Amino acid sequence: MPIAANSGHAQQLSYEALVRYEETIKPPFRRALKSGRVDLLPPPIDEPGRNDPLARAANHGRALYDEAGARLLIPLRDEGRCLAVLAVHEVSAKQLTGEVGPFLASLVEAAMEAARLRQSRDLDPTSGLFIEPVLDEAMAGAISRLRPSLSRGRPALGAQHPGGVCLALLEVDALAALQERHGRRLADRALAVTAGRLREAAADSICLARLGNALAVLWSDDEGQPRQAAEEIMARLEGIRLETPQGPAWPLGLRLGAATINAADCRGLAVDLAAQQKARAQRALQTTRRAGAGALIFFEDIAERWGRLSQVLPLDKAIIDLGRADGLAQGQRFQALDQAGLARAELIVLDVAEDESVAQIVAVNQPTEPPRPGDALRLAPAADSEKAAAGQAGPREEIVIGAQRLEAAVDQATGLLTRLSLAQALGLLCEQAQPMAAVLARIEGLEGVRQISGHLGAEALMRALAEEARLAFPPNAVLGRHAPDTLAALLPEQSVEQARDWAQRMTEAMRRRTERPVRAGAAAHPCPGWPASDILENALKALVHAGFLEPFAAVAFDAVSLNISGDMLFDQGLIAQAAAEYEKALLLDPNEPNVLNSLGVCHGQQGRPQQAMEYFQKAMDAQPDNFMAHFNMGCALMALDHLEQARRGLERALELSPGHADSLFQLGRLAQMQGRVLEAAELLQRAAKAPDCRRAVHRHLGEALAALGRADQAEACLKTAVKLLPRDAAALAGLAGLYLDRGANREIALSLASRAARLEPDQPRHQALLARAQQDLGRLEEAAATLRAAVEAWPEDPYLPLSLGRVLAAQGQADAARRQILRALELEPNLQEARAQLVALG
Repeated sequence: MPIAANSGHAQQLSYEALVRYEETIKPPFRRALKSGRVDLLPPPIDEPGRNDPLARAANHGRALYDEAGARLLIPLRDEGRCLAVLAVHEVSAKQLTGEVGPFLASLVEAAMEAARLRQSRDLDPTSGLFIEPVLDEAMAGAISRLRPSLSRGRPALGAQHPGGVCLALLEVDALAALQERHGRRLADRALAVTAGRLREAAADSICLARLGNALAVLWSDDEGQPRQAAEEIMARLEGIRLETPQGPAWPLGLRLGAATINAADCRGLAVDLAAQQKARAQRALQTTRRAGAGALIFFEDIAERWGRLSQVLPLDKAIIDLGRADGLAQGQRFQALDQAGLARAELIVLDVAEDESVAQIVAVNQPTEPPRPGDALRLAPAADSEKAAAGQAGPREEIVIGAQRLEAAVDQATGLLTRLSLAQALGLLCEQAQPMAAVLARIEGLEGVRQISGHLGAEALMRALAEEARLAFPPNAVLGRHAPDTLAALLPEQSVEQARDWAQRMTEAMRRRTERPVRAGAAAHPCPGWPASDILENALKALVHAGFLEPFAAVAFDAVSLNISGDMLFDQGLIAQAAAEYEKALLLDPNEPNVLNSLGVCHGQQGRPQQAMEYFQKAMDAQPDNFMAHFNMGCALMALDHLEQARRGLERALELSPGHADSLFQLGRLAQMQGRVLEAAELLQRAAKAPDCRRAVHRHLGEALAALGRADQAEACLKTAVKLLPRDAAALAGLAGLYLDRGANREIALSLASRAARLEPDQPRHQALLARAQQDLGRLEEAAATLRAAVEAWPEDPYLPLSLGRVLAAQGQADAARRQILRALELEPNLQEARAQLVALG
């Protein structure tokens, strides 16, 4: 049932609102009058001379017994308006005694108050519009009325919308800036003012609601012109200006994102379709932020002209910022535009993810102006797409997939299906829901061959690979060119083991023909946790896995493939995505120790050491001699200050992998933390000799040697640390402190201390060191200023007022120095250096 657009007023009810709450209103009347049927009727049309019982009850505002219909008519009024009439059936005149009147009046008032309370709960207090759950319900109801009844030959209940339903989300542009400048109260007022204008502009809507900082309008698109209706709403909302407490009025620019759903799209549950439509409208609204105030974008516009090229990859691939959430489909063709709007390249979508996708650059229109990150994307015109799909520039081949035939475009150089036709063939195989396998085979370094031997030399190698594939794979295999250097084979009704064996046969044949390495990866469907459409992506991960093995290897997709894929994501800093990849790997092998260990590292990086240790323990249970699991467990225990347990874990890791540089380094750090300085120096010296040692080893070794009094060795280590890590503030400070302790290179010490303080301005020890260097050079005013600022910034640090007291004493300000030293003793009564300084002051 439509919800009145003007029902956003918190204290004003309407017939539509009463219909919404009728299951709250009717039961008291059923029970009180012992009636099995109570109807909520709309108020009668006010016509001159009309005198039927319904009109009399509404006009007089009193209950009336309709003898002809054997029903009691009770008007429901609010603020002098008749909103509806309750018709209580199966009531006899004998029931209507004199006491009934006051009782009915109180019952009506209670029912209306219950409706008001329900409505106030469903309204947003700031905007006066409905809250999100009410919108969800209205959307589901509107969508359910779009389609005919599922019962054959029966009409659907309720009014049906012959066109569609449109949801538009409006957002006040720069609302965050308004709130930051003038406060939340004015930002809320901006929403309220816009909502008031929206009630007037969309008076015929099904529902108005608030979603976060967006205002939602849901309307029935009976005429099939949702864009025109959205433009009219935006036009009516133009020119809103908000008075501010100070300064000029603030113009409220609006942005609108919308999504429509038509009767033809109504497949599935109405609730799910409503959620999908809302997500699409939110996606469109998000895209309007790129366009700015006044933007009006429908969901279908996003893929058509609002995409961007995010990254250009090797081998003519690219990442675009469109995905499944934007309605993108595999095989769609785009043009990359330069700043003048001219097409400089064409791309075809290969792999679609949720928020971004991988595309193949199939043509560069301007050789001197290749596509670049940030280029706008435009969906290729239909004529161009049809021409490309028809393969007018190349030969055709008809292939049979099950009971279907596909007119496929063929790559001229190799005779393989083109990437687009391969994607179409995969789509047909996925529709059949039958087992299948896929293989990807890549010629390593083909781009280098292309640069040295030219295009013909590179294509000759791909042609040879295609010939061996035709001999190796069964006759029903669908062979295509997945990338310039990669062949794909789709194998209906085959297992991953069979696919790997055939791929191995093909790579061995290539070994006999060329020294150029060829590797292959195989995957299969069904595979628990992955849809059929992911089969080529899984084969690609297996292919990357094969790259870690000997040349001409063929690998089946497994947990190790996903572990390698996760490691690549981890190396890019994508910790959450890497963790998701490792979790998928556990679906294939829940006891794979490397995967368990990697997942533990992800939890550790995300600040969850307890969960990390659980996975490290599982890895050790699965493989007791996995030294990395012991090493990582030791590091996690160190982070939790369980130092003895950490020591045992790290020593076990070193026992399993003698000479492991990181184990030596962490054991050295642990020894430093526990005051075992000599042992720390020995461990860190062993770590520093390893070719793959961390650069931070030299700084820790320098600190340990300095603590042992080996100043010359410490200086050499700290110099190496500063050379390897010029932005390591601790190394800079350590070398500066060493120079100051020796009374040498004081100017260099001052420079080092200044750099350390700039790199880590939140460390009080660097400020104290800087002041010490300034004092040793006789710059007492600078030292005092540095320490005064530090004392103010870190008032709880007792060493800062102590240092300031020394500087003031050197300046001859004994009283001021005494006050600072007493302040240090207040913070730390057992600070012996402060007591000695106080005695020296007399």
